[in-house]
Amino acid sequence: MNNTDKNHKYLYQKYKKKYLELKKKIGGAFLPEITPNSLYLPCEIYEYTKLLLISRRWYNLIEIIREELAGSNIGIIPFDDSLGPGYAQDYSIILKDLLGNNYSFKVNPNVLYPNELFTILKNCYNHSFDGNNLGGNYISSPNNVIFTLDDSDKVINCFGNSLISNNIVPLNCSFKTGGQRHIDEVMCFMPYGPGQFKIWIYYIREINFSEELIKNIRSLDENAIAEYNQYKEQAGTDPQRKKNFDRYVKMTFGYDKKNIIEVLNSGIDISLENIMEHLKNEQFQNKVLINHNIFGGNSQFRDIFVEFPLDIEIKGIKFNQKLKLEFNSRIINIPVFNRILIDNENYLFKKCFIPVGVDIDHEVNAKLQTEAPMIRSMFDNEQFSIINITTEQQNNIGQNFGAVGGNLHCLIKNIY
Repeated sequence: MNNTDKNHKYLYQKYKKKYLELKKKIGGAFLPEITPNSLYLPCEIYEYTKLLLISRRWYNLIEIIREELAGSNIGIIPFDDSLGPGYAQDYSIILKDLLGNNYSFKVNPNVLYPNELFTILKNCYNHSFDGNNLGGNYISSPNNVIFTLDDSDKVINCFGNSLISNNIVPLNCSFKTGGQRHIDEVMCFMPYGPGQFKIWIYYIREINFSEELIKNIRSLDENAIAEYNQYKEQAGTDPQRKKNFDRYVKMTFGYDKKNIIEVLNSGIDISLENIMEHLKNEQFQNKVLINHNIFGGNSQFRDIFVEFPLDIEIKGIKFNQKLKLEFNSRIINIPVFNRILIDNENYLFKKCFIPVGVDIDHEVNAKLQTEAPMIRSMFDNEQFSIINITTEQQNNIGQNFGAVGGNLHCLIKNIY
């Protein structure tokens, strides 16, 4: 047995024992008062599915899932969300206590979940939150570490000290769509048998610039940049001059070109080669963080990560509010991490639904064929059925989203 196997089995036994002991200690069937360290974010590979929430607008998807789960005790609850985009995952963060009760933490004003399913903790929606603070940007590991992207861990502060986990780890992602990216688009946990799991994670295979970005970059010659810098320097800190400068920028350049100039002024090379190097280093550092926070940094990457490719088109370059380099990007191929995993006491209903476009990516398909026989329940070692589902209809929602505009994990809320 290698070190990774030992780590996996140790974590599995440790936390299984911990939760069973606490559950036995609490006992009873009453709804407990929310006390410090009493709630946790369920790990998707360490729970049995009880219900699936899906927007009624996805009736074709509902029928596919219903047919696959016919004869099971898993309920499918279609709900109305006429005011929302149809992403059931995002409206609330669902937490559990050690007695199995579910609590809904609302993070979107348009949530229309059936309220009788949950105890409503409180409304954590805040207009200062961006789309990164929604439900799809929080996942939990088998040892109860919560992962999210960038600074989206601030929404967890709404939970106060009620969470069991005090380890909330923000990973970095500089390729976003309109400033948004959810962690379920770039990684997920997958079960490989009792006490065994791996992290499926992205790697950037190919990047390209959009035609509009290429045109913007080519238009910014030395004279244009010098003129911009001259007007900016003249504006200084005077409020009226700054207002005039902003008007000048809007009329002469537009904000997309302004953002590019600011990046160029910093001395950063915005060639495709340099951006690819930036993205590769970012992914490597994310793997370091995951390894450290789950395995103490003691595992070999090849033993714990399975990498799947993402191709991205970059439409804009800027510094965000944190002065970090950010690329307004579109994921071209379907993120395999946006899967729905359904474990059940009955071995016939262990399903992993994988989102695909019209044609599945050849490299993704080859890796799925390799990994599929090893995808097994952490409870009883039964193998999961891998089912590919075409999500073309959902992928085409909104011009800003493209391939990431609706996939299975975004569309379906798994209730444990």
